[in-house]
Amino acid sequence: MPVDSKKAERLKLIQQALQDQSAIHLREMAALLDVSEMTLRRDLSKYTDHLRLLGGYITRIHDGNEPGDYRVAEQDTRHVEEKRRIGKLAAGFIQPGDTVFFDCGTTTPFVIDFIPDELEFTAVCNSLNVLTKLSQKPNCHIVVCGGTFHRKNQVFENTRETGILD
Repeated sequence: MPVDSKKAERLKLIQQALQDQSAIHLREMAALLDVSEMTLRRDLSKYTDHLRLLGGYITRIHDGNEPGDYRVAEQDTRHVEEKRRIGKLAAGFIQPGDTVFFDCGTTTPFVIDFIPDELEFTAVCNSLNVLTKLSQKPNCHIVVCGGTFHRKNQVFENTRETGILD
């Protein structure tokens, strides 16, 4: 089967999967299709008319007549007990000295809640809700995409671009 027809078949299967649900996790879809997550990312980057990648989930793009399905404010209150269990389990994997990337989303703050305050680790993040939670962990060194967060004065510093404001 030629590469383009393989990609077309994958995209068709993704659309079929999204008929019964509003989103599917990229990792789950990659496993179902027996391809890598990167393959799906490449497929989706070239097929932006109907599908998009949002916070690690593949979703349909809605036209102006159909409301979008994912609203963070709504997701905060959904499946709270499941998010709490996932958070506790995920936090248990973080060891002293680890560097962990925390993606955006409404489950991530539950992970941070279960990280012991005494645990020393480095966190890399790219969203305000995650940054706010991480800043409450006294032994967490925080790196925000685009700069490093300094707890003392709440300033982001980008050491690569020191001459911009000179």
